[in-house]
Amino acid sequence: MLHRLALLLVCVVSPALAGTHPRLVFSPTFVETVRQAELQQPRLGRLRARLSGDLGELVLPGEVLAAAALHLFAPTGGAGPAQLDLIARHLSEPDALGPDLLECVLAMDWCWADLSVTARQLFLRRMLEDPQILEPGDSPLEHDGFRRKLAYLALALAVEEDEYRSPEWGPARTRILRAARDYVLTALPNYLAWRGGVPTSSANGPWEESNTAWLLELGSLAVGKNLWAEHAEATGRWLEHYLLVSSADQAAPRHVVRDDGDADPPHPADHATSLLPMTAHLWAARTGDPAAVALARDLDAALTRRNIDPALWSWLDVALRMEGFATANRERLPAQRNLGGAVVFRNAGDHGQYLIWIEAGQALLRRGQHFDAGHFLIEGDGPLLTDAGADIALEAVGAKRGEQRLGSGRATFPFEQFAASSLAHNCLLFEEASRVYEWHGKPFVPRGGQRPIDGSCRDFQTPLEVQERSTGRLLAYGYRQGASYAALDLTDAYDNRTVTRYTRAFLLLWNKVLLVIDVAEPAGGSVTPIWLAQLPVAPDRRLLDPRLQVRGETEDAGIWRIPAGDWIRCTSRAGTLALRSLLPQERVVSLVGGTGARARILDGAFAGRSYVGGSADTFERLVAPSSRDNVGNAWFRLGAPTRLGAEFGGRVQQLWGRVEIEAPAANRRHLLVTAIVLDPAELPLSQVRITEEPGGALLFLRDGARAATVQLQMRDTLRGFVVVDPAEPAWELPEGIVADPKLETE
Repeated sequence: MLHRLALLLVCVVSPALAGTHPRLVFSPTFVETVRQAELQQPRLGRLRARLSGDLGELVLPGEVLAAAALHLFAPTGGAGPAQLDLIARHLSEPDALGPDLLECVLAMDWCWADLSVTARQLFLRRMLEDPQILEPGDSPLEHDGFRRKLAYLALALAVEEDEYRSPEWGPARTRILRAARDYVLTALPNYLAWRGGVPTSSANGPWEESNTAWLLELGSLAVGKNLWAEHAEATGRWLEHYLLVSSADQAAPRHVVRDDGDADPPHPADHATSLLPMTAHLWAARTGDPAAVALARDLDAALTRRNIDPALWSWLDVALRMEGFATANRERLPAQRNLGGAVVFRNAGDHGQYLIWIEAGQALLRRGQHFDAGHFLIEGDGPLLTDAGADIALEAVGAKRGEQRLGSGRATFPFEQFAASSLAHNCLLFEEASRVYEWHGKPFVPRGGQRPIDGSCRDFQTPLEVQERSTGRLLAYGYRQGASYAALDLTDAYDNRTVTRYTRAFLLLWNKVLLVIDVAEPAGGSVTPIWLAQLPVAPDRRLLDPRLQVRGETEDAGIWRIPAGDWIRCTSRAGTLALRSLLPQERVVSLVGGTGARARILDGAFAGRSYVGGSADTFERLVAPSSRDNVGNAWFRLGAPTRLGAEFGGRVQQLWGRVEIEAPAANRRHLLVTAIVLDPAELPLSQVRITEEPGGALLFLRDGARAATVQLQMRDTLRGFVVVDPAEPAWELPEGIVADPKLETE
């Protein structure tokens, strides 16, 4: 396997012989090796059969590159005149719905000698009408513009000056290559470090990973060294998150929707456009990462789920072969994992399968990211703690007969504000009535959350802290038998006029009991910490006692102040959790929710789909804590939307309301501890004993025959120990980050 990987890595940066093609992705020497080895390759037979018929006028994304790959690797009996004509036609007269520019450049390079000079020159002439050059502030997280610039970089690498004699091409090529070299040597390292190993949103992930793969691939040629190997520590595990969050039922795999309420791609090949099906194969071939290999082997199934013909991409197994590469063992995935930007706790034991996703302070780099540092999600058979946002900013608009409102107001309210705010997430708020913010040039209405950072990052040189784009960092991470732990410093996510210091920690006991521990120092005595948890469905109806209801015109929508020591039980599909506040002793616990009633889209392509939009007099999405006066509900209506993700209106649109746990405002330092029990019995914990100590607390928890002791101390950082087995010594809570082992392989 190491020999195979070394060969592929060499091919990334080995210059082609003068005047020879291909120059992109594969070298002529490598192509010849594959040709000799693949005479009996059945995968090419699938592709040949797919391309042998009448392709028609409408060409799908991937068809042009598939024809080029067949010609490249099986020239005898491979792509015939019809396929070469297909490539030539799209070079000469591109179709806006067909292949993107990068696909066209690759196809031209791979079939250079057999394409007509006219077709090549028409394509090059069109490209030169508006040359695109990488600028230092360009971000791979913003797909369309960045992808176009990658296509021009590929063109500059593929076509030398003497192959297209034009007074414009030589100078343009020089500028493109010089700018690319500067970018990969200066901006790329910081971008990789700041973005980390998880997407800035679930829906944007496949585009981010594809752009980064091609930046590494083409950048290696531009600078003449293997950037994949140079940045292996930063990028080697980028695709792991797809495996770690995948469901046990592989017939219906899903990701965890974190920021975007309309999509949860379970695989990097979310679409066929922009060469997304190549991502996992490139990552696997260039890094040998077992997770990437597993995803590459899953490609056919992933494409089939998206109604994409897998035969078009069958050449990948020929060109980017994985023989001898280790594959991650899906049946033996770890119970905890630090993904860089997120921490995942998994449980597939006696209590069903649960997943806890924790936002570990990823920098805010892209407009569209949410203010959710420290936010966490819990999934079982369905969502148990969810995200209250919805990605409808461009769909619930007047032009599409939709509306976005705040309470009973007649003016349009930008619902995007609520969806992005900490109020829509499972975060800690710091409510201060006098603090007012702006976002995208408008007053930011949601109250008490994290700083509304504006726009996308355009500076990959200045430290994040100076740019005020840092939202936190992972302080500690570790695990032992019966316990997993992660601690985050989230101070940077909040205004320093409001919060002096804030640490959030997660301690999972017995793969069943999650303690969420918040240690906060507000900057002033008027700041009130409020703990939030978003509920997908209504809690146990016994808690919604009319005698406890303080707002609301009906018995099923409003605000209830419940006894502080009560367990809040929530059942979603086959999964159940129970939640209870343990500390502080003085606290106000509220249930805030609407009916969860589903509206229905009546017109357009999505007619019949249902969703939870709320209304002026419901309480699903209040824009301030419920203890404040005159708090309006953010709600929306859809008329005839034109673009909704596959998951919109489904499980990610389950929403009832939220839990609020409000601490006293007067404390100088706050310790908030909340227990969440997964798959609880009728009595979630058979015993809970809490002893407050100077600067901390001692907790004793019993679950049937099992007992745990947890001591917490508020110092400069959270300290303490855990005893989960009387026969074992106490486990000191980690103060550093324990390295994850390699994934187990098949």
